[in-house]
Amino acid sequence: CWPPMVALLHSLRLRPVPLPVDAQGLCVPTATALRGCTALVITPRAHNPTGAAVSAARWKALRRQLQARPDLLVILDDHWGPLSGAPLAMAGSMPPLWLHVASVSKFLGPDMRLAVATGTGALMQAMRAQQALGPRWVSRILQGLAAHLWQQMRESGGFARVREAYAARRTALEQALAAQQVPVVRGEGLHLWLPVADESAVVQAMASRGWAVQAGAALRLASAPAVRVSLGGCQVADGVRLAHDLAQALRTPGRPVF
Repeated sequence: CWPPMVALLHSLRLRPVPLPVDAQGLCVPTATALRGCTALVITPRAHNPTGAAVSAARWKALRRQLQARPDLLVILDDHWGPLSGAPLAMAGSMPPLWLHVASVSKFLGPDMRLAVATGTGALMQAMRAQQALGPRWVSRILQGLAAHLWQQMRESGGFARVREAYAARRTALEQALAAQQVPVVRGEGLHLWLPVADESAVVQAMASRGWAVQAGAALRLASAPAVRVSLGGCQVADGVRLAHDLAQALRTPGRPVF
């Protein structure tokens, strides 16, 4: 999961409950896992760090499980939004209590800290009331600028160009990793998640080869060790060399550092 989300939950004195993710997105939680939970946060597309998207079949199974919990708030953290090539599986079949958040910072830049939120009527009214109190209001200038840039990118084909550029980088690396016999979840977005035996050893091995990858400890609550590979600073031409170095790092036994 995204580390700031865990930090936010801790600051609110809420306890995060880990749920597994596979190639079809969030796995269907058991009734026991959901017991005592007040909200379920789902990344519908380009999951960080795996890149997985919730498939239509998986969402159908999730909806069946959620029918027993109409009081559970389902938050869709759709950070990749219009850059996604995968359809939004939840469209037209939302649960009784839901909130869909589409960030603009991935395609307009991290300084544009805005998001478009839609959801259940009563929930949206409560959010408006909270935004109206104190310093939490969002600048109308920034709102207007974000709306203008969004429309401009849509009309000029900017979303498609950015989507294709990131997809080309990811596909090149996925194919190069497959050639190196390194299994990886096919997906979209900026990140790939590679299971490893020793996170620190792989991070150090990649650093010695001139690459920076992130140890997965900060991004997982209960899953096995892994590293996150981000494509934001990579190009298509980097795929073969990056995959070769990753394969070598994954196969190099770690040594304790004292």
